[in-house]
Amino acid sequence: MGLRSFRIGMRLMVVFTTIMLLFGGVLGVLAAQGSMMNIWFASVTVAAVLVSYLLVWRLAPNVIDMQGNTLAHGDNNKLIGRQLIDLKDAGGKRFIREFVDLANAKGNGWVDYQWANPVTGVLEEKTTYVQRVDDIVIGCGIYKG
Repeated sequence: MGLRSFRIGMRLMVVFTTIMLLFGGVLGVLAAQGSMMNIWFASVTVAAVLVSYLLVWRLAPNVIDMQGNTLAHGDNNKLIGRQLIDLKDAGGKRFIREFVDLANAKGNGWVDYQWANPVTGVLEEKTTYVQRVDDIVIGCGIYKG
């Protein structure tokens, strides 16, 4: 389990580092142009984008094994260790099973389902991108509404 956790953490770190390097590159170009106002504006824009992703869209990565056991969850620690392969959305769709099936068949892809938005409490359409890494599935979803 230690090596698996390390691999998951490293892959998530690569994604976030890539995003930050892209933003850093934009700031570097503006700095080379010598405009402090452009640098300040870009910094505020980057901060606003990151805050909107983290707070408004509530991106919460989750990690499950190929049997549907929750190994990590960015929004609800009570789900860790629970077997959720047969969990259904409001329409009766077994979306965790679909995560695993898609990861097995194609390695990655998108799954649509209905889920209550934790910010509003309203049932909304949600889409989650899943990626298979060895014998685990990493997913991160966003509400469409």
